[in-house]
Amino acid sequence: MDDHRAFLAGLPGIDPELAAERHDDDMELYRELLVLFLEDYAGVTDRVRTALDRGQRATAVKLVHNLKGVAGNLCAQSVYGLASKLGSAVAAGDDPACRRLLAQADLVLKPLFERLAVLKAESGAD
Repeated sequence: MDDHRAFLAGLPGIDPELAAERHDDDMELYRELLVLFLEDYAGVTDRVRTALDRGQRATAVKLVHNLKGVAGNLCAQSVYGLASKLGSAVAAGDDPACRRLLAQADLVLKPLFERLAVLKAESGAD
């Protein structure tokens, strides 16, 4: 159990107590979900920017909504909070707020994705 807590504590932006509780201390499953998160969401802020630049607001809303849901399930509280604010800004068409929040999301996601890339390499996942 202590190894699980240490693993979780090393993940930036993750609430370790909530993650352990939500996933019933099934760290193998949780690790798999984290690797999938990395694979599916590593470029999400760039995809949101591209959608906004192309005037595809509905696509941007969907991307942010999905990010928020996955972050919530993974107990990535800081990502969840930013995605919630970003979703509101995108829906309202507040482009300056979107750009500011996307920059903040980059700062929050970068260290998490870096750690998850290490996790993926350690687990031998392709």
